[in-house]
Amino acid sequence: MSRVEIIEVIRRADQGVTRPYICRGNDGNIYFVKGEGASRRSLLCEWIAGKLALLTNVPIAPFAIVDVPEELLAFSAGLDL
Repeated sequence: MSRVEIIEVIRRADQGVTRPYICRGNDGNIYFVKGEGASRRSLLCEWIAGKLALLTNVPIAPFAIVDVPEELLAFSAGLDL
């Protein structure tokens, strides 16, 4: 699985317990990106569950690990990324 770099934070999602952000990746796709609202443990568990679903042919929405550049984090400091 190749990693995607986030190039734009569009806005915060209206729904979701972890308060994700809607972002655009360098591949042109839109991603819901979890930030400070999600713990490392929950992110790891979600990734493992996704991989297990793929291995067992359970239908699952596409997912990816994304990189958010330091420059974008600094520019978006008020958005608590």
